[in-house]
Amino acid sequence: MSRYVSLVAIFLCALSAFAAVTQAQDYPKATGYVTDTAGVLDVGTKQGLVTLLRTLHDKTTAQVAVAVVPTTGGISAEEYAVKLFEKWGVGKKGKDNGVLLVVAVKDRTMRIEVGYGLEGAIPDARKPGTWAGVAWVARLRK
Repeated sequence: MSRYVSLVAIFLCALSAFAAVTQAQDYPKATGYVTDTAGVLDVGTKQGLVTLLRTLHDKTTAQVAVAVVPTTGGISAEEYAVKLFEKWGVGKKGKDNGVLLVVAVKDRTMRIEVGYGLEGAIPDARKPGTWAGVAWVARLRK
């Protein structure tokens, strides 16, 4: 009986520690189409991205946001991006037509979160992190 009590106690401690880390996670506030809290984008690059993303929004109503952060704080890039996507509310309500690109500089990771309304236009196979996505991004860089 005491073995089970000990296991339950350990489980509850681990669960509460995980919850504390998740709640304490620091997410930046959106400052527009491009938020660079890592300070790696020069003014010209940032302005060029803002212009491109504003034009895309004006022509399609899709909202694309870019977050460049120093680190995801020990959680996966996927989990960080999902929570930041929800916190920022990227995309129009009811259309779910948002895209969030998260780049964690020190972690050397990136993640693209796509709202349900754009999943037909940007399927998982086209997102970086899959082999087809890596090839797609490589073609874009040419």
